Amino acid sequence: ERIARAGGRLLTQLLPKWISGEVEALAQDDSLATYIKLVKKEDGLIDLVDNPETNYRKVLAYSTWPGAYIYFKRKTGDEIRVVIKNAKLVDLPAQAGVQLVPTKVIPAGRKEMNWEDFLRGNA
Repeated sequence: ERIARAGGRLLTQLLPKWISGEVEALAQDDSLATYIKLVKKEDGLIDLVDNPETNYRKVLAYSTWPGAYIYFKRKTGDEIRVVIKNAKLVDLPAQAGVQLVPTKVIPAGRKEMNWEDFLRGNA
């Protein structure tokens, strides 16, 4: 949403200049372009062994699709898929550094909830 608003503001500044001929299009130099592989649903899986900052970036990057997710083993023993909608990095000196802490999650078949609420019913 933030990017859409910024793009709208930029467009209102640029369009009059484009129409008057003050601005002209430049072709992209394809040799300087970067490419990425096609994103698959499996790419959103968070590996808790990975660097917390890498996992945090995954949460940000895959927020719309495919969604960053973990498989969580509940106190009943079964495992469910939990989509991490929002998270933060927290410095935990006692645990040797920064940790990824989910703040909003969507457990399989449920509505979005706070991570703490999810843990109360499942951990």
